[in-house]
Amino acid sequence: MSGSLHLAAGRDLRDTYRMTASAPLKHADAKSLRKAAMAYPDTVEDFPWGHHAYKVAGKKAFMFLGATDDGGFSFSMKLPYRNTEAPKMKGAEPTGYGMAKSGWVTFTYGAKAKPPMDKLIDYLDESWRAVAPKKMQGSVAAPKAPRRRARAGRSRREGRQAHRPEPPASRPNSR
Repeated sequence: MSGSLHLAAGRDLRDTYRMTASAPLKHADAKSLRKAAMAYPDTVEDFPWGHHAYKVAGKKAFMFLGATDDGGFSFSMKLPYRNTEAPKMKGAEPTGYGMAKSGWVTFTYGAKAKPPMDKLIDYLDESWRAVAPKKMQGSVAAPKAPRRRARAGRSRREGRQAHRPEPPASRPNSR
């Protein structure tokens, strides 16, 4: 099957990480993703097919989220600009049912997985903006980039400048 994730034994990961209809979200990162989705204006949480669906004004879905049998989670988002980049991530693949043609990507993480949440929140923003009305988008700031921890003492730039040798003094022409 093209584009699917496979285990070493040849089994499809979808057999191992099947979404469970109506199962509660147990994974902390799934709960964080849900909270981030619900923070967008006019977002409605719906439950078609027993899964969590997040829609703008109850109309257009920008994320589907569900628990997996092993305590992990799986979700799909519409990524019109980065739908070729995202499937290169571990646990990601183009969404089935012909939805990949419209830019949908599915991510699946096990119970002990530590997904790259900063990247996923950024993808969530792209997905929301892909379906939200333009008027609504102007009132919502893009998610903040993650802050890096400051190094103790001097910054990296200051440290390089402090150790940079002085340029040689200009010498008058000896000719």
